Amino acid sequence: MINILKNSFIEILPKLAISQFIGWGISIAIQNTTLVDVAWGFNHVLFAAAASTGNFKDISLLTSNPRKMIGMMLISVWFARLSGFLFKERIIKKHIDPRYTNLAEKRKMSKSIFALFQFQFQGLLILFTGFSINYLFLNPAIAIGPLGYLGIATCLIGIIGEAVADQQLQNFKNTNTNPQATFRGGLFKNSRHPNLFFDIVFWTGISIYSLNPSNLLFTLPAFLGPISLYFIMAYVTIPITQAHMRKKRPNYDQVLKETNKFLPF
Repeated sequence: MINILKNSFIEILPKLAISQFIGWGISIAIQNTTLVDVAWGFNHVLFAAAASTGNFKDISLLTSNPRKMIGMMLISVWFARLSGFLFKERIIKKHIDPRYTNLAEKRKMSKSIFALFQFQFQGLLILFTGFSINYLFLNPAIAIGPLGYLGIATCLIGIIGEAVADQQLQNFKNTNTNPQATFRGGLFKNSRHPNLFFDIVFWTGISIYSLNPSNLLFTLPAFLGPISLYFIMAYVTIPITQAHMRKKRPNYDQVLKETNKFLPF
C-alpha cells in the first residue's frame, strides 16, 4: 500500500499535473473549459500507461503480460467511448457547460483561473479513482481466472450502460423544445444519474479484474477506486448538477422525490 501511494503521488501525480496544465491551455485557446471532462478520461489512460510500464521506463512490462494488456484495452475502450462522446457533443459543437460558468461566478473568479484550479483538482482526484489501476498493473503475471472473466463482463456492462444513458439523454436534448423539461425516459425513468451509475460499474469491474486470487488480502484495497469515485460523484459532481437543475427546472424537487440518485431500477 505504501509503495502504491508513493508511486501515485511521487511518480504519477506530476505527470497528471503537466497533462492537466496542457489541457487547461488548450481549453483557453479554444475558449471551452468543458474540455476538462474530456481530460478526465484521457488522464485515466495516462495513469494506466504510467502504472503498466514502470512510469514509461519499460513497455515490455505491459506487452509481455496478456492479462495486463486486456486490462489496458478495457480502460482504453472506456476512455475512447466516454471522451469521444464528450468531445463530439461538447467540443466539436462548442457547447460550454453552464455549471462551470456558474461556479466561477459564484466564487468571483475569472473563468480561466477557475478552470486552472478545476483541471488541477481533477488531476488530484484521479489518484484516488486510480487505486484500481495501480493494483491491476502491480500484480504479478497471473492467469485470467473466474474473477478475471467476471471483471471483464462487469466492465463491458458498465461501458454499454453508460453509452446507452449518455445517448438517451443527448437524444432528448437534441429534440426537446421546452427548456424547463426534465428527461424521464429510458434509464432516466427511475434514476437521475444512470450514466454515473454505470461508470461506477465499470470501475468496479476493473477492481474485480485486478484481484489476485492467491493474495486477496493485498488486492482488496483495489475497491478504493470505485468507492472514491462514488464519493466524488455523490458529494461533488451531483450537488453541483442538482443546484444547477433546481435553478433551471421548477419541477426538479418532484424529480428528486420520485427517482433514485444512481440506481436505474
